[in-house]
Amino acid sequence: MEEQNKLDQILDLVKKLDSKISSHDVKFDSIDKRFDSIDKRFDSIDKDLQEFRESVDVRFDAVDERFNDLENRIGSMENKVDGLENKVDENYLSLSEQIKENGKKIDKLDKKVDMLDKRDFEDSSTQAKDIIDLKKRVTALEKQAA
Repeated sequence: MEEQNKLDQILDLVKKLDSKISSHDVKFDSIDKRFDSIDKRFDSIDKDLQEFRESVDVRFDAVDERFNDLENRIGSMENKVDGLENKVDENYLSLSEQIKENGKKIDKLDKKVDMLDKRDFEDSSTQAKDIIDLKKRVTALEKQAA
């Protein structure tokens, strides 16, 4: 009987243990469900992060394209500015030469005008002297005739 008692006690202990294990199984099931929920959240977060990365990549690609376009436009503008600078330099040199030539022509014209002024003055002086001489002769002739 004592053995039966011990067996009954052991059986009671086993039942209590089974009850505790069942209780723990329920708790573990609850924990497993929580982990499953957390896994789903992480999966959702991973998906969102992947979509965000792809979106950022697309935006960076668009920005890269814009920068490349701007670099090309800047390069084109630099070429145009260089070409314009060359044309300005060429035109400046050409105008400078023309100004020098025109200056030489003006100097020649100034000399000719000075010569003409001198000649005109000399001619005018000569004509004035001739007129004075003629007046004197006319006066002398008038005195002789009278």
